[in-house]
This record gives sequence, C-alpha cells and structure tokens, in this order.
Amino acid sequence: MLRPAWLPVVVPLFLVACSSAEERRDPRSPEPAAPAEPAPEPGPTSTTGLVPTACRFAVPKSAEGSAYRCADLVVPENRANAAARTIKVHVIIFKGKEGGVPTIELNGGPGGSSEMLAQSLSVRAGFTKDNYLRLLDIGDLILVDQRGTGRSLPRLDCGQTEEPSACRQRHEKAGVDLTGYVTSEAADDVHDLRVALGVPKVSLHGISYGTRVALEILRRHPDDVAATVIDGVLPAQVGLLGGWSKNIEHVVSHVFAACAADAKCNGAFPNLDASLASLKAKLDAAPFDSSYYGKYDWYAFRDDLLNRLYGEGEAGRLPHRVHDLLTATQAKFAAEEKADEDTWMAESARMDGELFGGPLGAELAARVDADTDPDASGMAHGMYLSVTCSDHGQYESLDAALAAEAKVRPELRDPDALRFEFSMCDAWPKRPKSPDGLSAVTSSKSVLVLGGEVDPATPLAWAELAAKTLSNGQLVPIKGGAHGVVDACGFDMKTAFLRTSAPVDTSCAATRSLAFFYPDPGAPAFAPRAKVSSPAVSRVVPSIALERLRGGRRLHPSR
Repeated sequence: MLRPAWLPVVVPLFLVACSSAEERRDPRSPEPAAPAEPAPEPGPTSTTGLVPTACRFAVPKSAEGSAYRCADLVVPENRANAAARTIKVHVIIFKGKEGGVPTIELNGGPGGSSEMLAQSLSVRAGFTKDNYLRLLDIGDLILVDQRGTGRSLPRLDCGQTEEPSACRQRHEKAGVDLTGYVTSEAADDVHDLRVALGVPKVSLHGISYGTRVALEILRRHPDDVAATVIDGVLPAQVGLLGGWSKNIEHVVSHVFAACAADAKCNGAFPNLDASLASLKAKLDAAPFDSSYYGKYDWYAFRDDLLNRLYGEGEAGRLPHRVHDLLTATQAKFAAEEKADEDTWMAESARMDGELFGGPLGAELAARVDADTDPDASGMAHGMYLSVTCSDHGQYESLDAALAAEAKVRPELRDPDALRFEFSMCDAWPKRPKSPDGLSAVTSSKSVLVLGGEVDPATPLAWAELAAKTLSNGQLVPIKGGAHGVVDACGFDMKTAFLRTSAPVDTSCAATRSLAFFYPDPGAPAFAPRAKVSSPAVSRVVPSIALERLRGGRRLHPSR
C-alpha cells in the first residue's frame, strides 16, 4: 500500500510489489523532478497481439529464453474507442511444469511494478525462494506489469512535487488517454494474454489491488479461469477513497481489546485507549526531533503506524510502542530510531546477500547498475489516479466519507487527507460510469479467499464481503495476519488450491495468533520492528532502493 506522492500524510492504497525508493523517500533529500515522458507509441493501429521482445526488466540476460522469456502484449489503449492507439503491456514468463496451467500474478497498487519480484525469481533466490518459486511446480508463472505501470509503455508516473493537474497535462500532451487505465481494461488485457498464449485456461494469484483485478476477470471472462487465489481482498463494491481511517481504527481497537483480555499484556500496558489519547496530546505539544521525519508529531506517528502494520507481527508490538512513546525522552526516541535504521539496513544487507550471492546474482547486480530506467520499479501514481478516480472516486461522496470519518476515534481521524484525495480526482479525467460500478462480483468459479485479522489496508471484513457472492469460494481468516500471506502456511494453502481447485486444509491458519511483544530486561526502551517474512507485502526496502534513498550507499558486495 502506498500513498499518492502529493498527500501530506499517509493515505493507504494497495501494494504487493516491493516498496521502492519513492515510497520511503527521505524527507531530507531533494525532491525529484517530474519524470521524463517516454516517447509516444505509434498512432492508431489494428495490429495487436503478443510480440516477443528482450526483457525490459533488469534481470540476467543469460537466462532469457531458457528460464524465462519476455514479451509485449500489444492492446488498444481504450477498447471503447475504435480509433484508439495501441499500448504495450510488458510480461515476463517463467518456465514451470510442462503442460501445467499457467498462473498469472496480479500486482497491487494500483500502480505497482513487478520488477523486484521478477528479479528475485530470475535468480531463484531472495524472498521468493520459499514461496513464489513453488508456483513453478504447477505451471508457468507469468508476471504482468499492468497497463500504465513498471516496464509497460507508456508508464503513468508523476513527479513527487508535480500537481495532479500538471501530471495530467504532461501525459495528455504525449497522447495518453488517461481514461483507458482502469480495472476493466486490465482484466481484458489478461483475457487477451491468455488467447495470445494459446492456453485454454489460466489461474490467478492476486494480493491487495491485484484481487480487484482478479475479481473483474471473474466477472468479465470467467471461462478463462481454472482457479483463483485472492489474498488481502479489495471487493468490487467497496469505495477506495473513504474509510481508510476506519480500517486503521479496526486494527488498533482489535489489538487494544486483545491486550486488555490478556493478563500479561494488560499488566504491562494497561489503559491503552487512554494512553493513545495522551500520546496524541504529547506529540501535538512537543514532537520529537527525528532523523527521518524531521519532526515526529502525531501525523508522523500515524504514517509510521501504518507503515509498520504492514509487517507480519507488527500489530502485536503496538501496545509496547504506544506505552514507550508515551514515556519516552528525546534521547530514548533517538536510540529507537537508530536501532530501527540498523535493523532495516541489516535486513537489506541480508536480502542482498541472498539475491546477489551466486553467478546469476552477480549478473543481476550488473544489470541493475546498468539500468537506464530505475524508476520503473516504483509506483505509477498516474495509473493509481486513473483507477482510483474512475473505478471508485466518481461513485463516492465526500460528504458521506466525511460523515464516516467523524465516527472514527478522534486520534485517528484525518478529514483533510480525505478532502485532498477527492480534490485529486477533481483534477483527473474519468471514464464514463459503468453499470458495474461498485457492484459485487458474483461467480461460481473456485476461489480461495484469504483475509488477515489485523490487515490495516484490506480488512478481514472485506474478504468476508467478497466471499458472500462467490458460491464456490473458500474463506480463510488468517489469525494475527497482516496484509498478504506469503509464508509457508500461506503458500501451502495457495499451491494446494491452485493444483486442485478444491477446498484445502486450513489448519495452519487457525493455529496462528496475535503475539504481543515484551522487551527483554535490559533491552533498549524501544525495540526495532519485527523481522519481515517478505518484501512482497511489507514495507522493508531492499537496498537496491535504499541506495537511492540514502544517497548512493551500497551494501551488496558485487556493486
């Protein structure tokens, strides 16, 4: 999950792809300029289809053609316009079990890139080795940079300081029809990809916004699909602009109630509701000096809270964090920030050691160094706006969103961010309203539906809502689960389901729990964040990105 670059505070969006430098840009660093617009594609043409091409992903060239191959899916920019030009949707196909059903990976965002997932898979190392690589035992694994994102052309990025209206004008001047970059078109792209590949069916795996695309495929092209896994679900009938504070409040309230019911947690961290209110008053009156935020005030705390809650196990640390921030001095806060930074850098170094350790890893590092378009791994904010405003914003009401916001606990409300979100959509072109706008997807296809108990972005209630109209859906609540399940338990269930399209054993999900954190005696007052299981759904930034974030610091030995 990301925020639009223009938002003054974090507003949650959906993310599956690894975090980029853009997402964790240091506020102390200079603002990057607006990205250069790629050369426009040729004008209207009737030539469409799958065109083999060299991989634009920064992956080892020596394995192209054997372990994986790349292609451009050439499709109309706007299928509602008979005179539309064509665009290129870039895909990478990893060779899996011969004769198996291919699995198509659907990115989050909206606007996320496949880059880091492709890189990890290309060297069969890093965060994919214990999860995504297992999908190759079923069939080919296909990563798609959805239209407007990543290595697809054009990419709808916007500069960090670029106003939405200016970003719109820049893309439109280059000939882009911004109303063509919506969920229904992305779903039709997957249909065209299946046809071009010549396979009778594909399976779908989506996390976060990728679940919304998967559901739309089930609505529009059900006969294309063998089996579908949706994890961290965005139902088609849920608005995207309003309700984010409510989602965070749900996690906070759930954790606080669970702590109050646990004798040890309640003894260590009593009266958490009152403590949270007191913490807001403290940070409003006297923010901490922060090496990252500048001033760690209440808005910074909300940003930090959301970022942390993406990580597996972080919700259980919330009581300890609220308690210690409330009693912290500036010196203790600075020590916590330093410990946190050290943890992030050590985790990045560990991931780099795995990713760049072998012969293919060294080649990957060289390819990354030589990449002339490193921003392709980041967030395409223009695509985010096209999806958000056309598929959600124009069906939502600011007044209704503000009314819902007023019911959220005062410490977590942010009406100004809501107003800003709606104002961004006022400046962005929108596709004509669809009869399917904010309507549930009804399907009899086999679907595995996963939802995390403490997911701050796509709450379990959303998975339950989507499952109500999926007659052959299997709903699996993940106890203590955050945003996306990519551990062994999650992929045991996912791979079993994709193989059989039948109900699977979910006992491993039921044995998980919300584990509270207690510091060891003599440990620092603050504990660094939990080790994350995968950057695919977390906020950990691999050092490829941290290098750009931290002014060129290099961690992996081959660079």
